[in-house]
Amino acid sequence: MLEIKYKNILDDELKNTINAVFTEYALSCGISSKYQDFCFLAFDNGKLAGILSGYTCYKEVHVKNLAVIKDYRHKGIGLKLMQTLNDYFKDKPFENINLTTYAFQALDFYKKCGYKIEFIRRCQSDSRLDRYYLIKYLKEDEGLKVSF
Repeated sequence: MLEIKYKNILDDELKNTINAVFTEYALSCGISSKYQDFCFLAFDNGKLAGILSGYTCYKEVHVKNLAVIKDYRHKGIGLKLMQTLNDYFKDKPFENINLTTYAFQALDFYKKCGYKIEFIRRCQSDSRLDRYYLIKYLKEDEGLKVSF
């Protein structure tokens, strides 16, 4: 009998199982998943100031989180992390960087970093929770100009 359980935290064993299943299927289709988690950490005099985390998959780089510690906001930390991300991946075999943000978060910041809106998923009950899906192409000849 099939049993389904809810779990709110994935441990490393489950993460590795998911990755193995996706990798196996992609390879069976002749595609390399290139899945890899990554993280850039910004430190100011040894103190953590900001974090950018994400993963690579297939031909894309996905940003999961960009967080700047409150005392370090509006000091260029987020911009430096985004520049570092772009510089790190620009010569690697990925075509674009993707991320999402909500209306109340950092849409204008990401636009300033050269990201373009691909689409918007509207929240019917609170427009602050409209979710913006953004993209930035890593090569000028693949669509959008890199603008840092």
